Parts: sequence; C-alpha cells; structure tokens
Amino acid sequence: MEFYVDAEELILSSANKQFKSLEDREIFVKRIAVVCNHFGNDIDARGLTLQLEMLNDLMDDKLANNISDVTDALQTLGPAKCLYSQLSKLIVLLLVIAATSATVKRSFSCVRRLKTYLCTTMSQSRLNQ
Repeated sequence: MEFYVDAEELILSSANKQFKSLEDREIFVKRIAVVCNHFGNDIDARGLTLQLEMLNDLMDDKLANNISDVTDALQTLGPAKCLYSQLSKLIVLLLVIAATSATVKRSFSCVRRLKTYLCTTMSQSRLNQ
C-alpha cells in the first residue's frame, strides 16, 4: 500500500507542480526510480519523467485532488492522449493493483461457499421449477 501511496503522490505532486525546491526535485526523481523499478520494462523512466513534467500544463492550473482528476484531464485530449502514453500506462497499472490483493481473492472464495450453500439447501419444489 505504501508503494501505491507514493506513486499516487508522484502523479498528484506533478499535476499540482509541487516540486519547486532542489530537495523536492530529488524526491521526485527517487519516486520515479521506485515506480520504474517496480513495474520493470512496462514503464519507460525517461518518457514518464517528461510526461510528468508536462502534466501541470495539461491540468491548466486546476488542482488535482486524486487520480481521477488527472484521468479526466487526459480524457479531454482525445486522440492526443497518446502524448501521455507512459503516464496513462502508469495510471492503469496503479488502478489494477487492488484487483490483485488478497481481499479480492477472499471475497471470491466467500461467493463460492455461498453458492455451494444455496445449492445444497435448495428444496425439492424449487428444483422442480
């Protein structure tokens, strides 16, 4: 979860242009390195860096409070959205992280048990219908 928060903070701070000092810039570069190392060859570090630096211009000085604000701004580009391909890919990868967690697997397991229970407790009249 810590990785997800850091990656989201990277996108939001870029959208809101919050890396003004040299220290902020170093944190920005470290976060990009962490994200690119985590996703391996799926994300190009150089391309992502450039796109994150351009993100504030895309936001048109609107404050981004969450990733959906950034995705809304990307959607307004239409076909020109391909200019932000690495950023779009990063957002998609971040949004599917929750689908691979143990919580989701447990919920599917519960559905299977519930379905089994419902099948075994079905009455004869319901079977005849």
